[in-house]
Amino acid sequence: MTFGERLKQARTSRQFTQTRLANKIHVSLSSIKRYELDEILPSLEVAQKICEVLNVGLGDLCGENKGDILKIQGLTEDQKKAVSDLVDMFCWENASRKPYEHREKIVCKLTQQIFSI
Repeated sequence: MTFGERLKQARTSRQFTQTRLANKIHVSLSSIKRYELDEILPSLEVAQKICEVLNVGLGDLCGENKGDILKIQGLTEDQKKAVSDLVDMFCWENASRKPYEHREKIVCKLTQQIFSI
């Protein structure tokens, strides 16, 4: 299943029209159509907004394997956020086949978390 197919499935299962989703995340209707047709991929920020509105994980939209579960018990909230950002970045890069534009920022934040222990 492609990103666009997963997006359409998530959207329709929550009774959202393309227009309603576009309005909620402040993008054009044509962008939603193009995402669902796999003509373009949304930016990570837009993908995160889609996830929030549809109450779905970014990994679910990107086709992450459900069997791959990270054990994060015992981590601080900041550490959990850093790990989550890193996973989201990798997921996005794999789905889009291009580097995430804020990669250095995320890696820097993760490095700070590692060395602040």
